[in-house]
Amino acid sequence: MKYFVISDIHGAYDALVNAMHQCGYDERDPNHQLICCGDYFGRASIEPGDNVLVYEWLTADFHVNKPICIKGNHELIIEKMFFVI
Repeated sequence: MKYFVISDIHGAYDALVNAMHQCGYDERDPNHQLICCGDYFGRASIEPGDNVLVYEWLTADFHVNKPICIKGNHELIIEKMFFVI
């Protein structure tokens, strides 16, 4: 198994996809596992739709092994904003 570990994407969709392919990650290879360590969303300088594209890419069915995603402080902030009880 080959592991690919990333973090702090901050909504940079194009940079995410380009970097993953440059380092040899193949989402269709059963021997590749992506591990994401938080802060997938954020930064106002990114196009608003890029945050959605990052989410869609991380949750897409084409990943043979679903990415393992750990929450970062940005995800915790979003949860507090939308799921306040």
